[in-house]
Amino acid sequence: MKNTRRFLAAVMALAMISAMAPISASARGGEGEGEPAGTSLTENGASADTNVKYSVDPSYTVVIPADVTLSDDKDVTADIKLDKPETFKLAKGAKLSVKIESEKFEVTNSGDSVTYTVKSGDNVLAKGDTAAEFAEGNTGAKTLTFPKMDNKAKYAGEYTGTLTFTIAVEAAPTTVDVTGISLDKPTLGLTAGGDTATLTATVSPDTATDKTVTWTSSDTSVATVADGVVIPVAAGTATITATAGGKTATCTVTVEPATVAVTGVSLNKTSIVLLTNGQNTETLTATVKPDDATDKTVTWTSSDESVATVDQNGKVTAIATGTATITAKAGDKTASCTVFVNKVTITNSDYPFKDNDNTNFDKIDTGLVTVTFDNKGDWCGNYHNKDGWFFYGDDATVTVTPSKPNMEIKKVVFYTKNGSAELTKAPFTVYSYGYYMYTAPNEGGTCFNDWGVNKIEVYFN
Repeated sequence: MKNTRRFLAAVMALAMISAMAPISASARGGEGEGEPAGTSLTENGASADTNVKYSVDPSYTVVIPADVTLSDDKDVTADIKLDKPETFKLAKGAKLSVKIESEKFEVTNSGDSVTYTVKSGDNVLAKGDTAAEFAEGNTGAKTLTFPKMDNKAKYAGEYTGTLTFTIAVEAAPTTVDVTGISLDKPTLGLTAGGDTATLTATVSPDTATDKTVTWTSSDTSVATVADGVVIPVAAGTATITATAGGKTATCTVTVEPATVAVTGVSLNKTSIVLLTNGQNTETLTATVKPDDATDKTVTWTSSDESVATVDQNGKVTAIATGTATITAKAGDKTASCTVFVNKVTITNSDYPFKDNDNTNFDKIDTGLVTVTFDNKGDWCGNYHNKDGWFFYGDDATVTVTPSKPNMEIKKVVFYTKNGSAELTKAPFTVYSYGYYMYTAPNEGGTCFNDWGVNKIEVYFN
């Protein structure tokens, strides 16, 4: 809070010389019509102005012109200055001020008045405005300007007036220094081109006079900051600094590269067969797209770990007979592979065909089992068609055998369009007679409906 140490009043006398006759007067010459006398204000150039010293106390003496003569054709100036600027000293923040005290700005003659203007620089001054101010490092003279006047004088002769000032020493405002500053976050993790983050600075004490906080970044190519809002620019690390009253607080900002989302994932196989007593493991390979995806981490899961498990490298291990689905996930994309443990499933859709394609064929070898087709009768046909592998004929057979000598088949289930039959011992053969399927020759065993075999399930020991 400011307070006035000393106070003093000062006066500057103002004068204006008017050559104007009374407004009502006129001159008449010869026999012609009279004309009003011309009007003008003339500078009192012969005036020898003197200065008056006003001392608040011996240390603070201000010199103000005793009088100033105004003009109607040019600006007039007057300097307010210190008596001894070289020895002038004030406490830090204190100032010696000269302010306008007058309410009216006019000079008068016989009850007539003419107004004038006083300026400091470009500012027109009024009551209470500062005409001059001095402080440590600011001791030079201060110039007041009285702009040329529009002559509105009623009478010829001298118009006079005074301009009153107050002079005072104003003590330095009471200040409370900043003792510390802190940020709500010591670190930030952001993504280049992504969302911004806002840091909040707390300046101590709450009563500090100036709690202004300035923000800077150690590397604006990585992150910029304005009013505490941090903008991630590019991958890297930058230190954000908040400063108040010479105290600082920092936050370390780590900017990660812009995220490239996963668009897809695929596996090298969509189905595999594992044997608990044979090849009981196989490693699947996942391919994540695009190649520059930010996070290409793949997680692996099994739909039934009692049948098959999978580790995080894609290695699948057979546990027990059954079927499980292995799923690879990257981002929000997935791919899957069906695992058959001790079991092979063959359908006619596993092999290319066309509707009503009556091409004969003899066998299918899956690598684990071989399916052999044998046409023994004269009236038969093996057709790889949409409803089954063969449709009719006498004494035609379908036989399933292991493709490798060390493999032992436990059972085979044959399916037709409308039924199925299970064989638990070799030979694993079914027979066709006309449009019907049987589990023994000569229409023996079980008849499991018609229209050919279209799926075979083979189980191993």
